[in-house]
Amino acid sequence: MKNETSRDLEICITQEDCFEAIFNSVTEGIITVNNDMVVLNINKASAEYIGISRHMAIGKKYSMVFQNRLGDIEPILKMTLHAQTPVTNFCSTCYGKDSIQKRFVINTSILKNNKDLNYGLVVVFKDITELSILRHQVSQQDRFQKSGLLYIIGKNKKMQEIYRLIENVADSDASTLIYGESGTGKELVARAIHDKSHRAKGPFVKVNCSALPETLLEDE
Repeated sequence: MKNETSRDLEICITQEDCFEAIFNSVTEGIITVNNDMVVLNINKASAEYIGISRHMAIGKKYSMVFQNRLGDIEPILKMTLHAQTPVTNFCSTCYGKDSIQKRFVINTSILKNNKDLNYGLVVVFKDITELSILRHQVSQQDRFQKSGLLYIIGKNKKMQEIYRLIENVADSDASTLIYGESGTGKELVARAIHDKSHRAKGPFVKVNCSALPETLLEDE
């Protein structure tokens, strides 16, 4: 009987150690709060993000520990607790101490006790600031767009060179010659240059030179 009790205790301790190791190895921040928004536990990633130890955070109100460091999401969490409905991929924005805007994606799930009663929330957050910046940069570099009309798309090295040329030429008042085979998008490039220039508010006038008589072409 003693051996069985000892073995059960050993298994229990091993499982707890295993859970603790998993809990602290996750790169996303994990917070557990009870129904009164008191912090029950946070993992290593959360502690590093807010800059205090886990033991200092546990037992304090969520608002005291995080102080809007994930944006103003406390009303969302309280509403989630009240409705008992998890939140999925909720995006939040806030400004850090360096005045740089930070973005987070937040997911929650209902926390239950050993009697299967709702006990609080598990909040998982991930800093996606860098990802958001990269996405914005890529969206600017792989296309030219105006008024919702997407007219040049491309991500390869040659297209990146064309985008840089368009940006450079658009700042100049010099005449620009665009050449290439039929169907390669010369008119689209001309429109992109126009739309990026200080003349963008003016009309973009297309003239089909091949359809004009020589005398009229000279006038144009």
